[in-house]
Amino acid sequence: FGLYFVSRTQHWQLSAIALVATTILFTAVSNLTNTDTNNYSLTYLLFGVILAALILPVRQTVITVAVTVGIIAAAPHLNPAITNVTGPMVIVSVTSALMLLFINHRNGLERDRQAQLNTALQQARSANDELIQSKTLLTSVIDNLPQSVVWKDRQSRYLGMNEHFFRD
Repeated sequence: FGLYFVSRTQHWQLSAIALVATTILFTAVSNLTNTDTNNYSLTYLLFGVILAALILPVRQTVITVAVTVGIIAAAPHLNPAITNVTGPMVIVSVTSALMLLFINHRNGLERDRQAQLNTALQQARSANDELIQSKTLLTSVIDNLPQSVVWKDRQSRYLGMNEHFFRD
């Protein structure tokens, strides 16, 4: 429950890191204490890597992958009953590589989207500046005409006038 409350604050990444670390460490400890390793432990390790890829930045995901592969590689040394770690190591490495490709692609799409938004914002600001300049010029021209100028809406209500009309 503590992770949930931390996740509701500005320190949400601490909660994400703690969640990933807890998942991986819990799986590693359960693997090292049990003599019969099964596919569930590999599933949890993969879950930790995928979770890291989805919610953590690339650097922290790479660290997570390195720790996970390190845990798998150290397993036979810490528990002699575990003999085959090549398969899980390959699966975690391939999954990690795919997830890092996914992150890289996602970040590229986000950069493109940000560039498009910045371009659209610059165009909108430019159009707004041109509109202000045009309105200022039109107001200046109308105010400096020697004739009286007035404009009304469709119900003949006055909407504006130039200085000459105002003085008359």
